[in-house]
Amino acid sequence: MSMAEEITYLETGEKKKVYTVCEEFVRVMHLVIDGEADEQEKHWFARHISSSDDCLKHFDEEKTFRNFFKEKCHCLSMPKEVIEEIKAKLASLGTE
Repeated sequence: MSMAEEITYLETGEKKKVYTVCEEFVRVMHLVIDGEADEQEKHWFARHISSSDDCLKHFDEEKTFRNFFKEKCHCLSMPKEVIEEIKAKLASLGTE
């Protein structure tokens, strides 16, 4: 299934396909890629991606981008103390 539609730019008359990816898919996709999805989310993701060409394409592009980024930025690291401080501040945002 593909949710692509064709649009025409008024200025140039150029035609281009625009792909639609649902908001819930993007949310769950990030959880899956980050290893934070629960079993129900993983199951939903697998079913959804098998029925949507647009979402599969988006997933492949996201993985490619992340792999490229990791490859190029492998030399950058952050001290563990900074990571823990950021996590603590993020956790406190939900309690304020």
